[in-house]
Amino acid sequence: YKLYLVPINDNTSNDSGNSGNTSAGNEVDNSNDDEMVSTEKVKVDKASKTVTVGPDAIARDIIDAFGSIKITKANGDLLEGEHSVIGTDYVIKDKYRVIKKGDVSGDGYVNSADLLGLQKHLLGITNIMNTMKGAGADVTNDGNLNSADLLKIQKKLLGISDLDI
Repeated sequence: YKLYLVPINDNTSNDSGNSGNTSAGNEVDNSNDDEMVSTEKVKVDKASKTVTVGPDAIARDIIDAFGSIKITKANGDLLEGEHSVIGTDYVIKDKYRVIKKGDVSGDGYVNSADLLGLQKHLLGITNIMNTMKGAGADVTNDGNLNSADLLKIQKKLLGISDLDI
């Protein structure tokens, strides 16, 4: 089975008089790349085929920007519903990859695992530069991974500051 997240408006209809609902099993992608819009929680970059979201973003935020879409987790599984957490390296419409600011591990949450992932990179144990995880770790948006990013994630975890997209 495949799950497609489709916003339902009871007062909308198409030319055939049917509502926007689809029957089970049908694959529908009524959205168009031209209809994508950046919102307060979602930044769409058509050139790099990336979608940057804040640390508290959920699937509903992506739907608001894209309309009816398919979201796939990094492991290939489809997302469960509109209230599901979005993680770094998720795929939208089979072509846009998600960057969730602060989510280095790709689990959809900003937590100590993300600090550890960035620390390992800074110590030279792993290399996440030029990867989706690296893009999620670059919370200062300066194109570099350094202690400033680590500090900003720590402040987010302590509730002192938030992460911008």
